Amino acid sequence: MLRIDSVKLPPEAGMGTLAAEAARRCRRFGIALDLQLSLPAELPLDGPVLCSLFSNLLDNAIEACQDLDQDARRISCTAVCRKGCLIAEECNPLPPPRTDAAQAERQRDGRGLGLQILQNMAETYQGEISVREQDGCFSITVWLKLLPKEEAAGAWI
Repeated sequence: MLRIDSVKLPPEAGMGTLAAEAARRCRRFGIALDLQLSLPAELPLDGPVLCSLFSNLLDNAIEACQDLDQDARRISCTAVCRKGCLIAEECNPLPPPRTDAAQAERQRDGRGLGLQILQNMAETYQGEISVREQDGCFSITVWLKLLPKEEAAGAWI
């Protein structure tokens, strides 16, 4: 099942492609994707910032779902702008715990940095992240203050 509702993306280079690629990967792995992004046409965030935010959220969720039984694979990702902030939330079922060896392999492959990237981004944009594991679900919410581009340009990288 693929449900993409109210997807309104700013015309920033890459966002449409990123959403389409996430949907393609979810179909390939049999993951139900509920993507509800409603962002204004103009945001003071650069395209690379938006793409990094959503690629980190969705890539981690897709990887986690691949370790689950087929009927448990589902991802929900929403984003809105309210009161001068971009608020993005992603939820997926918790995968089985990784062994130390599997975690070490992820790090050698350059993976497993997403939460740190999101934390750095939140600090740069005077926001925060909240990570929760409850009732078998992982959820993360990222708040970014919509700062003028020149205030935060490249600082989170």
